Amino acid sequence: MSPLHITTVHLYTISGKQLKSYHSNLETISVNNFSAGMYSVHIDSEKGREIKKVVKY
Repeated sequence: MSPLHITTVHLYTISGKQLKSYHSNLETISVNNFSAGMYSVHIDSEKGREIKKVVKY
């Protein structure tokens, strides 16, 4: 199984405001500078888009 090549990652507030975009194959993203709350992460790769919900405490 070959590794998945991630092309872009977008971080949004739960209300849809884009906070940050990353344009490289990342393994980790720091959310230390963001307030506690729920976020939406959109991950684009050669396989399509996957959307995940993330909660920061």
